[in-house]
Amino acid sequence: MAYLLLKARKKIYDGTAAIFRLYGKTVTIHPGIYCFVGILLTILAFVGIPLVKVDPSLDIIWMEQDSRFIKEQNTYVEHFGNLPRLGVSVFSNVTGENIITHKGLESIKEVLKHLYAFDSPDVIKMDKMIDGKIVSMTPDDFCERPLLPKIFNPTDPTDPYSYVRKGAYQSYGYVEMLKCVNKVYSWIPTLPDGWGIEKAPCMRVSVLDCFKEGGVDYPEDLKALEEVGYEVGIIIQQLTPGSQRSNTFNDCYDQIENKMRTDMEVLSVPNAAYRSAKERYFLQTFTWQIFTAFGYTWRPSIYDFKTDEELVNHVQQSIEAPLKDENYGIENCLLQSVTGVARCCMIWAGSDVGQELYMGGKIVESDGIWEGIKSVRNPVVGQPHNGPIWMKYMKQKYGIDDPVELEQLVLDWENTTIDYLLSLHHRKNGSGFGDGEKFDGVKVDLHTDRSTDDMATDSGSPEMYLLILGGGLMILYALVVMGSFSNKCINSNILTILIGLVVSGLTAIGSTGILGFMGIPTMFLTTYVQLIGFILSIGNVYILMFTFNCKLDTDKPVEDNMVATIEHGGHATFVISATLLCGFVCGVYVPIPGFRSVCIHMAATCLLAFVLNMFIFVPAMVWNCKRTQDNRMDCIPIKRQDGKPPKKSFLTETKDLFREYPTIRHSTTKQSLLSKFASSIYGPIILNKVVRIIILAFFIIFFGGTAYVTLELTEDGLMMSDVAKPGTYQSSFAKINEEQYEMFSSYIVTQSKKYASHQNQNIDLYTSLAKNNWVVEYPPPKAWDWLADGQTTLSGFSNISQDIENKITKAAFARKRNSADNPYIDDSKALFQPDTTFDIETEFLPIIDPGKPLRPSEFRWRMHDWLENLGSLSLPSLSCKNPSTDMLVDCQDPNSELVATRTSIYMKNLTNHNNILDAINAVRDSVDDSSSSSFETFVYGFIFGFWGLYLNLRQNLGLLCGCILVGIVIPITIFHCSLNAAFLIALCMILGLFQVFGSFWVLGVNFNVFSLVPLILSVVLVVQHSIYVIHSFIGLVNDRKKRAKKTLSETFPAIFSSVFSLFILILPLAFTEVPFIRSYVCFIFLSISLTSCIIPLLLLPCILSLMGPRNFDSGCEEGEESESEPPAYIPVSPSEPQKENTYMLTMNNEQEYDVPAPVGNGRTTTTSPV
Repeated sequence: MAYLLLKARKKIYDGTAAIFRLYGKTVTIHPGIYCFVGILLTILAFVGIPLVKVDPSLDIIWMEQDSRFIKEQNTYVEHFGNLPRLGVSVFSNVTGENIITHKGLESIKEVLKHLYAFDSPDVIKMDKMIDGKIVSMTPDDFCERPLLPKIFNPTDPTDPYSYVRKGAYQSYGYVEMLKCVNKVYSWIPTLPDGWGIEKAPCMRVSVLDCFKEGGVDYPEDLKALEEVGYEVGIIIQQLTPGSQRSNTFNDCYDQIENKMRTDMEVLSVPNAAYRSAKERYFLQTFTWQIFTAFGYTWRPSIYDFKTDEELVNHVQQSIEAPLKDENYGIENCLLQSVTGVARCCMIWAGSDVGQELYMGGKIVESDGIWEGIKSVRNPVVGQPHNGPIWMKYMKQKYGIDDPVELEQLVLDWENTTIDYLLSLHHRKNGSGFGDGEKFDGVKVDLHTDRSTDDMATDSGSPEMYLLILGGGLMILYALVVMGSFSNKCINSNILTILIGLVVSGLTAIGSTGILGFMGIPTMFLTTYVQLIGFILSIGNVYILMFTFNCKLDTDKPVEDNMVATIEHGGHATFVISATLLCGFVCGVYVPIPGFRSVCIHMAATCLLAFVLNMFIFVPAMVWNCKRTQDNRMDCIPIKRQDGKPPKKSFLTETKDLFREYPTIRHSTTKQSLLSKFASSIYGPIILNKVVRIIILAFFIIFFGGTAYVTLELTEDGLMMSDVAKPGTYQSSFAKINEEQYEMFSSYIVTQSKKYASHQNQNIDLYTSLAKNNWVVEYPPPKAWDWLADGQTTLSGFSNISQDIENKITKAAFARKRNSADNPYIDDSKALFQPDTTFDIETEFLPIIDPGKPLRPSEFRWRMHDWLENLGSLSLPSLSCKNPSTDMLVDCQDPNSELVATRTSIYMKNLTNHNNILDAINAVRDSVDDSSSSSFETFVYGFIFGFWGLYLNLRQNLGLLCGCILVGIVIPITIFHCSLNAAFLIALCMILGLFQVFGSFWVLGVNFNVFSLVPLILSVVLVVQHSIYVIHSFIGLVNDRKKRAKKTLSETFPAIFSSVFSLFILILPLAFTEVPFIRSYVCFIFLSISLTSCIIPLLLLPCILSLMGPRNFDSGCEEGEESESEPPAYIPVSPSEPQKENTYMLTMNNEQEYDVPAPVGNGRTTTTSPV
C-alpha cells in the first residue's frame, strides 16, 4: 500500500511539475503576451470595485441567517422600523464632584432648551433644500413623542360645532369648564377660545423632572394648561361632597355634558348620550387630576432650595420615598405633590430606573444620606428613519418618503446636534461653558447613534506617517534581501522587486472587485483581508525569487533557469493557492454572512494572487533576466553597461517547448546570509536530538497553556472604550458611561393575530418579567401607565378599559333612570346591555369584573375606542393590519386588527461581559415561558444584537475552522498523496489558531469581531508556510533528518522574509496614539507573524525529521547514519553544446562555493543557496 501511495504521489508530483515546466517554457519565449493577459485580468477585477457594497453591521453579519435574533429583528423592523435612535448628553463636574448643584441644574436647563424646546427661539435648527425651498428643521421633526389624541386638538372659535367635527371634546371641555367655574371663582385662569394641544414634548428624561424647571421644553399650549391645572388641582383637592365648590363643579360638568350631547345630536353623532357621558368622565377624572399637566408646575423650583445640599436631599427623597410603597404610581406622585404630602420625580415614580439609568456615581455617606451625584444622563429618543409613523409625518409635512433620503436627514440632524454639543464639550468661548463663563466647571459629554459609526471610522485610521514608515521599511528590506548593488546595479533587481510589491498591492485591492462582480457585500473589516492578501502575495513573490536563485545554473543562459524556477517555485505556489482556495471555499458552507464574506474574499485573494504572480510577476522576472544577460542597468534598462550583444539561450534557439534539456543545476553561486544561517547554524541546532525533544516538549506544554487561556481566560465582547480614540468626545463619553452606569433599555415585543384570546398571557408576561433579577421592577400597571414609565402598549389595557367603561356606562344609565322624560341613551343602542332592571337599580351596569380579561367579542371595539382617546399615546408602540389585505395599516383604522406591540423594559447590573450574557439568557427564559405558537413574545434591543452574538460566536468559529480544515486536508491529500502530510498541515493550522487566540489574553485583547477576523486570517500564513515546507521536504531524497535540514535551507529565506515583511510593516503601529489600532491591529498581527514563523520553521522541521512523509525514490528513511546522498540529474545530450554565460544573479556578497556534478534521475539535494 505504501509503495502504491509513493508511486501515485510521484506521478501527481511529476505531472504537476511538468505542466509548470511547459508553462515556464512558453512564458520565457512570450512574456509580453502573458503580461498583457495579466493586466487585462487586473483591469477586469478593478472594474468591479465600484460595485462593491459594504455591510457596516457589527452584530447581525456574524450571526446565523436563521438565528433567533435575526428572526426577531425582522419581526420588529416589519412592525416598528429600526430601533429608535438615542441621543444622550451627560453632565458632570470637571472636578468629579457633585453635579446636583444650582449651577449644574441651570446648565442642564439651558442645554435642554436648545435641544428640545422647539418653540424656543434658541432651539438648534438645520436648513435643508426641499423641492427648491429652504426649510428649517428643528427637534420637532426628529424626536420621538407620544401621539396626542384628537380629543385635545385645537378648535375653530368661529364654528360652534368645530369641536364635534374634529372630535376635540376634551380641549373644548377644558375651555368651557374654566369659563363656567370662573364665573364663581374669578381667580381661576381661563384658556382662550379654540385652545388645544397639537403636540406632546419630545420623549426625554432628565434630573430636572424632580423640579419645576423640567417643563423647559413644553410647548406654550401645554404650559398654559399646566398653569390652569395647578390652580384647579388645588381646589379639587379641597372639595367636599355637598359643598358649594363641589356643587359648582358638578353643575358645570352637567352644563357641558348637556351642550355636548345637544351638539352631537345636531350633527347626528351616533350614541351622543354615551359619548357625552364618556367625555364628561374623562374631563372630570383626567383633566384636573392627571392630564392637566405632567406635574412640573407642581414641583418645587430649583431656586426654592438655598443650598446644594438641599437640592441633593430633595432628589434623594423624591426617588426613594415612592420605592417604599410597592403600589406607588404616577397618580400618587401628581396628586400628593400638589398638596406637599410627598416628593417624587415625574417619570420615575415608583421605580428605581431614575437613579440607575440617569444618575451615575452616587456619593453616599455611611448613614445612607447622599452627598452628591457625579453625573446625570439626559437621553432623548429620536425617530428611526424607517419608523412607520415618522415616515407618514415626513410625507405629510415635507413630501419626503424615500427611505434613503430620510436616513440621510436623520444622520444630518444628528450631526447638527453633535456640532452644538461639541462646542459645549470643548468649552468654547461664547458657549456659556468656557473659561470664566456662567457654566465654567460643568463638563458636557455626548453621544448619538451616528457617533458610533464616526468612532469606528476615526479609530480605524492610524497616523499616515506610521503607514508610510512601515511600507518604507518593508520595501527597504525587500531590496536588501533580494538584490545586490554590486556590478553597477546590473544585479540589483530593484524594478523586479517593486513590480512584485505592486502585484501584491493589486492583488489586495483587486480581490475586492471580484466580490463586487459577484454581488457579495464586503464587511467593514475588509482591510484585514487585504492586508493578509498582500502578505500572501508577497510570500509567493519571495518563493519565486528565492527559488530562482536556488535553481540558478551559471553554465546555462538565465532564461533557461526561469524554466526550473517556475517548475519548482510555481508548482509550490500553485499547491499553496489551490489548498487555501479550497479551504476557504469550504468555509462558505457556514451560514453566517460575516464568515462567508471573509471566506469568499480570501478565496478570491488566493486565486488572484496566484494568477497575477504567474501572469505579471513571472514575465517581469523573465524581462529582468534578459536585462541582466544584456548587461543593462536595473534602474535605467535602456543603457547597456559594456555594449556586448545578448547571448541566446538554449530555449530561444531551439523553440522546442517539449524537447528535454538539462535540469537546472547549482554550479557556482553565492549563498545568502539567510540560507547560510539556516543550513550552517539554525538547522543543525534545532535538529539536534536533545533540542528536538525540548522543542516538542515546549510546544506540547505551550499548546496546553494556550488552549486553557483561550477557553477559560480570554473574555468575549467589546466595550466602547476599547474602540474610541483618546481625546475624542466618544472616548470621554465611553469612560464616564462605563464607569458610572450599568443599565440598558430594551423592548418586550409581542405578536399575535388574536390578542383578544391571549389577554392572560399578556398579563403573565409582565408578571414573569417583574420577578427577573436582571430587570428593573415596575409598579403594577394602572390606568395611566402610558404616562408613568413609557409602557405605552396593552399592559393593563383590559383593566383600564373595563374600569373606565363601567363608570361611563353606569353614569349614562343612571341619568336615564333619573330622567325618564329626557332619556340620554336608548337600551338598544347601549354599548353595554343591562342584564335586568335589578342591575340598573343597583348601579352595577354592566356586570364586569376588572380582574378578568375582556370578552373576546368586546376586545376590538374597546381597543379602538381607547385609541380614539388616551390610547393614541400608545400608537408608536402598536402595529395593526387589515385582515382582508394582510397589509399594515394605522391602528386607528376601524378595519384594523392589532398584531404586535412593544413595551420598554430596563435591564440592570450589566457591569461586565459575563453579566450581560447571563442577563440576556435569563430575560429570554422569562419571556419564553409566556410565548406560544399563536402568541409570540421576545425581547429586542441593542444588547441582544451586539452582545447576543457572543452566545454562539465561539461555536460558530469552531464550525468555520472545521470546514476550512476539511477543505485544506483534501487538496493536500490529493497533491501529495499523503495522509501524513495532510495530518501535519492540519496540526499546524490548529496549533496556529490556538496560539494566536491564546495571545489575546496576554495582549489584553478580547474576543470580538475585531479580533475574530484576523484570527481566521492567521490560517492563511500558517498554512502557506507549512505547505511550502512540506512540499519542499517531499521533493528531496535522503533520510528524514537530512531532508529536514535541506528543507530549512531552501524554505527559510522565503518564509522568514515573508514574516519579517509583515512584522516591519505593522511594527510602527505600536507607536500609534490610537489604542484600538495598537491592540487590535498591531499586536494581533505581530502575534500572527510570530506564529506563522515558529510553527513552520521551528516545530514542523522537528516533526518532519521524525515522522515526515516518505520520499519518492526511497532513500534512507529511518536511519541518521547516511553520510552521502545520491544526487540526481537528467542526462545532458552529448550533442548539446554547453553555453558559456558570465551572468550570475547574486544575493548579498557572500563567498562562492562549488558542488559536485549531478548523477541519477530526480531532484538535486545538494546544498541550495538562497
